[in-house]
Amino acid sequence: MSILDKCEKIGLELRKTDKGKSALSFLQENNLTHSMETSLFFDLIHKDYIKMHFWAAKNAIGILKQNIDNPTIGVLVKKTLDNDIIEEFAESNVPLAKFTDQLSLTVLSSVVKYELPTEISITPELIRLSNRLTVECQRINLVQKISKEFHTNPKFPELLKLYDQEKGSDPVVPFSKEDRRILKNIRRKGCDENLLSLVHALMCILSFIKSMIYDSFYNQIVEVYPKDIIALKRKTLKDAFMIKLRLKPMIQIMGSNSGWILKLYNADKSISYAQIFNKSCQWTQTSQDLTVTALVFNKL
Repeated sequence: MSILDKCEKIGLELRKTDKGKSALSFLQENNLTHSMETSLFFDLIHKDYIKMHFWAAKNAIGILKQNIDNPTIGVLVKKTLDNDIIEEFAESNVPLAKFTDQLSLTVLSSVVKYELPTEISITPELIRLSNRLTVECQRINLVQKISKEFHTNPKFPELLKLYDQEKGSDPVVPFSKEDRRILKNIRRKGCDENLLSLVHALMCILSFIKSMIYDSFYNQIVEVYPKDIIALKRKTLKDAFMIKLRLKPMIQIMGSNSGWILKLYNADKSISYAQIFNKSCQWTQTSQDLTVTALVFNKL
């Protein structure tokens, strides 16, 4: 199994923990995602979780509270915040967010047996999957290089700190315009290009792992089969490639529970995982097509 395959299974296993069951119960028992009063809340989550994974719900509450007096949406915001369940739902995601943040750092771990974070109650299968994740990370050359530089090269954490300073308080989507601007600013200050490449790869991998666990937990992974594809374009990048898919109409991609992780079943029976960065619909007189742009890390 690949790193991302294990992350998908970890997300599914998290559903079986006490904290996972608690978060899911708020959605299922209160039917939150289908409520008119909470639509704004979930729109904010959907907009930001590719950056923030389980933290997106807590962040959405903060944005709503900042807009209580907004002349345009203030009335809707107040009605949304009147529903106490959304605050409880946001809080229920916090232990899952802390767990995912810490687990993602297995990329930098130099031990075979990883000690799981204590934010959630663990299951034997979660222990097994997490330890297999650490082993899989250590097998991949790119991750080995990242881990080695992180632990031995003092310039690596310095460059990580500079990257954090440039991006500010909000996480940045890999290969986005904002991400490219950050890399451009760092290069202007002078740095080891190879080291910057590893730092950037680390940030991309961490983003991918967190999004995978989140989408798997909330059952939002978008599955695409060869029969769904009208056309596919591919652009090679360093350690990854971008794909642009033109697809037949699929409710799963543009629906309210649509995620930002693509699980592509290839014609040769292999599976590729990709992080989606853009979705769009195109209508003609005779058909409706979907276009999806996504990033594939071929080594994950």
